Amino acid sequence: MKVRLLHIVLLIVLALPAFAQQDPMYSQYMFNRLVLNPAYAGARAQMSVVALARRQWIDIEGGPRSETFSVHTPTADERHGLGFTVVNDRVGFTSNTSVAFNYAYRIPMGGGNLALGLNFGMNSYWVRLSEVATWDPGDNAFNNGADFQRWQFVAGPGVYFQNQQFYLGASAPNIVPHRLYDPFYEELISADRVHYVFLGGVMLKLSRNIDFRPSFTLRATRTAPLGVDLSAAFLLKDRLWVGASFRPGNAWVFMTEIFLTKMIRLGYAYDYSLTEARSLFGNTHELMLGIDFGFARTKIISPKLF
Repeated sequence: MKVRLLHIVLLIVLALPAFAQQDPMYSQYMFNRLVLNPAYAGARAQMSVVALARRQWIDIEGGPRSETFSVHTPTADERHGLGFTVVNDRVGFTSNTSVAFNYAYRIPMGGGNLALGLNFGMNSYWVRLSEVATWDPGDNAFNNGADFQRWQFVAGPGVYFQNQQFYLGASAPNIVPHRLYDPFYEELISADRVHYVFLGGVMLKLSRNIDFRPSFTLRATRTAPLGVDLSAAFLLKDRLWVGASFRPGNAWVFMTEIFLTKMIRLGYAYDYSLTEARSLFGNTHELMLGIDFGFARTKIISPKLF
């Protein structure tokens, strides 16, 4: 039996100052790096398209859900990377929709490329209080006039290095400060904090048909504990990724990605929560579809590896 929307709404209202307008989380971050770091644009040495859908707390009506779409490509001389991302993140009656353009300047170095990147775009923050079921129909705080939407400019830098053996990157997806006020009570309900993202991974050849890639992602912001993802995945016969991630005190993640063809790959991740609320909230599922268009003249980095 699903928890009613009103129950989760109460939790959301109490927590709004803590998480409103904060960056969504992904389990398959290693297959969706452009959303985390604009300097990744063009890193697959070909045009790459990724669509990802995440459903969190599936036993709760109005639980967190995210959808992302990204496309990026190197230029013909492979010195520049261009990208475009759309992220839609919804929790209960609140939602964020961001549209951003990504640019990376790529410098050949160390058998790979060092890239300096920048993303810029717009974010729409929307609160739909009219969707909340209340016991008092005359409560003005939840009538149609209480719905509001705000458009905000977002921008952030990134740096990313990648060669045949490893990758390493750092970024701040949005450094533009925002403050959001409740138009009904005229109170501050959200203040954005700059999120810093660090990621890296290494590729190890275990045998002719097996490659091993440990990787990590760190997410840091001033007012929250450090977020840590530690992952390990095996690539079998250049066709199938199988692996797991660990978020200390939060969840185990089991994931797989299969290359259906040379161009098309399909990924799935299952989050098993380690919190006591797991039996109430349920777990999390994430599905990813990737398409690569191999038109580049050279393949500096194998796209199956990174």
